[in-house]
Amino acid sequence: MIPVGEYEAWSRRYQEAGIALEGREDLVEQVANELEQGLHLLGATAIEDRLQDGVPETIEDLKKAGIKLWVATGDKLETAIAIGRSTNLIATDSNIIIIRGTSRRPVHAQMVDTLDRFFSEHATAGGHTALKTSTEGIIPLQQINTGVSSIVGPENGERPGGFILVVDGAALLEAFGDEENKSILLRLAVLCDGVICCRVSPLQKALIVKLVKDGLGAMTLAIGDGANDVSMIQAADVGIGISGEEGMQAVNSSDYAIAQFRFLKKLLLVHGHWSYARNGMMLLNFFYKNIVSVGVLWWFQIHDAWSAYHVFDYVYILFWNSLWTVAAVVGIGLFDRFLEDSHTLMEVPELYRYGREGHWFGLRHFIIYMIDGVVQSAVIYFLILYTYMSPTAREDGYDVYLYEFSTVMAISAVLVANLFTGLNATAWTWWLFFAVFIGIIVQWVFTVIYSLVSPNYAVTKLYGNNYYLFHSAYFWLSLSLTVIIALAPRYLWKAWKFGFNPGDLEIFQLLQKNHSSISQDHKDGRRWYQDEVVRTDMVTGITSVDRGFDFATEEHGVEMQRVKSNLSERRMNKRLGFSRSPTSKGKSAFSSLSRAFLRKTASPTKPPLE
Repeated sequence: MIPVGEYEAWSRRYQEAGIALEGREDLVEQVANELEQGLHLLGATAIEDRLQDGVPETIEDLKKAGIKLWVATGDKLETAIAIGRSTNLIATDSNIIIIRGTSRRPVHAQMVDTLDRFFSEHATAGGHTALKTSTEGIIPLQQINTGVSSIVGPENGERPGGFILVVDGAALLEAFGDEENKSILLRLAVLCDGVICCRVSPLQKALIVKLVKDGLGAMTLAIGDGANDVSMIQAADVGIGISGEEGMQAVNSSDYAIAQFRFLKKLLLVHGHWSYARNGMMLLNFFYKNIVSVGVLWWFQIHDAWSAYHVFDYVYILFWNSLWTVAAVVGIGLFDRFLEDSHTLMEVPELYRYGREGHWFGLRHFIIYMIDGVVQSAVIYFLILYTYMSPTAREDGYDVYLYEFSTVMAISAVLVANLFTGLNATAWTWWLFFAVFIGIIVQWVFTVIYSLVSPNYAVTKLYGNNYYLFHSAYFWLSLSLTVIIALAPRYLWKAWKFGFNPGDLEIFQLLQKNHSSISQDHKDGRRWYQDEVVRTDMVTGITSVDRGFDFATEEHGVEMQRVKSNLSERRMNKRLGFSRSPTSKGKSAFSSLSRAFLRKTASPTKPPLE
């Protein structure tokens, strides 16, 4: 303890030193040293910069999904490597390659030497030609002298776990100043399993994203939580902001906002994967259905001397994309899911490769769908045309009118287009069922009503079709044959794919369909996981969804309810004159434990997946 008189005298000297015009820093330090004598350390306080929950698991699963991870941080090199180890970006058997701008050797020489030492088969490849070269094969491992052997550990360069590139801001500054250095840096980064950039400025973060996006032509995603990440988020194709302790600047500048980093896993592996599949299938089916209608019109031109006359009534062309076929395509874009249970995508991140490899959209798939449309339009046109080219299809013996059999083509085209779109869907929910059949129903109702309109009210070309079509065997036979023949190739291909040549995706779809217990077990596991995350309070029984202490201490928060419960319990015990015995407390704990055990044993057993 410092006496009051001694402290007041010292305080006056400290204030005089603080306002001195000359030698202020030396005087302040001298006065401070007078007080800091003979002290005993009783304790210390520090601020711990911990990782959020689930960050290591999320990064590990993203690596399994085949996503290349770059970490850009302002921390020093030692801290950045420690972060890489704690987040599973650097595995225990990973080799660390360090490129430092403060080294005695130039950055260019360090990168070239690294390529020669560890990737000799790629060192001589020039330009961007070797950027997408596979890294499979035997890599000659040699030990590299990084100058930080205590950080990288012994046997660095001889471990079998691949390489992690660590670059500091000074090295990036030199590398970005030359196109050749940028090309070498990018080539070296692609050959490594991960990249950590330390001591980088906000501008350098944006330049890193631009280097990958322009150099590889790859889709880039940037995620950050602070104002220093705004330039990086805006430079990427997809920007994600985390609403954390560093303000809302990153969130306001991003495309998507999440509360914690671990939510990135579900955003990418589930919602991003579903969204890509839905949009890819929607685009393919949208182009396909237009090929069907245009194909029927085009085949008719062969028999009409290329007069540009419409084979069926123009009203069917007018409503083709607005009423008859639009709902089915939009239904796939909104409701389809190639795996209905999101838990499978979360547990098996390797399935994300279907999105990276363009499984649902590409030039090959586009050509196949266009061929489907052309073939199906030919089946619809020629089969119906030659069916009605008999002596007559009417009971009265008169010739068949053009709009009589062409209306059959229009109805058959809508049936084939919508059912083909539904055949390409995976999750047949009630909404998707409604989207596929609503256009068919609307067209049939419109055809009936339009055929009943008398020429006394409006001039129509379909008056009386309800009588001639619906009472004719040609009509029903043509519809059934065209639908079956047009859809048969796609149906047979899907049957062969699932039955004789299934991929990983088809296997999981089959397991999900045949083993409903898997889905139920996933749901039980998800509920158990959520119960752990949300932190149910054992005193009040209130479930807290808040991650921080401040929210829990609000008026209706868990902490305040706990305080109220304790006060009420003490007040009641004081009135009744007893306290809870240890025996009753043990019984209560045993009852809670038995209920938890029953809940776990009641859940279905997960069958093994092979």
